[in-house]
Amino acid sequence: MKIVITGASGRTSRKIADGLLARGVPAGDLILVSRSPERAELAPYARQGAVLRYGDFTDLASLPPAFMGGERMYFMPMNHPPDDVDEAAVKREVVAIAKAAGLGHCVYQSMIGAGIAASCADDFMTENALRESGMAWTILRTAIFSESLGRECKRYVRDGQVPAHDPDQRRNYITATTSRRPARRSSPARAMTARSII
Repeated sequence: MKIVITGASGRTSRKIADGLLARGVPAGDLILVSRSPERAELAPYARQGAVLRYGDFTDLASLPPAFMGGERMYFMPMNHPPDDVDEAAVKREVVAIAKAAGLGHCVYQSMIGAGIAASCADDFMTENALRESGMAWTILRTAIFSESLGRECKRYVRDGQVPAHDPDQRRNYITATTSRRPARRSSPARAMTARSII
């Protein structure tokens, strides 16, 4: 089973790859897609036999060859896209491209506020695009990782303000590196290897 992992050079996607390898998925079955596949973080996977491919959500033409041959996909959305990018439209296109490429199952990394908070509207639209795509799908609604605070702080400094007292901005942060329930951390890898939607 060939598994495409987008955002492969990022921390979360690398943890997904590690989880799949630990579950016995052969490295040669991993197709790691990144806008910078030359990054040092991906070299160990290539040495084990994983396929590294260029794919950039802001360059949609790069995605069909990046997804080619994949059967399942872990869809990690863009992390802080450029201001001129319509993130919701891009994500819907990614879903359509994945379907056209023959992917049969997509695991999407969504947000816990999808369908509720305005700041997660693009995630909810992506979830709906998956539901309507005809592909099998799994939606993982996660909280915000505390490791991302550094990036948010940069935005706060740039904007000269910290959003507060807005119900949509109340957030509970989790950490990607610690958990009292280790089995939870493997759920994306479990979702990628399951024979049915979990």
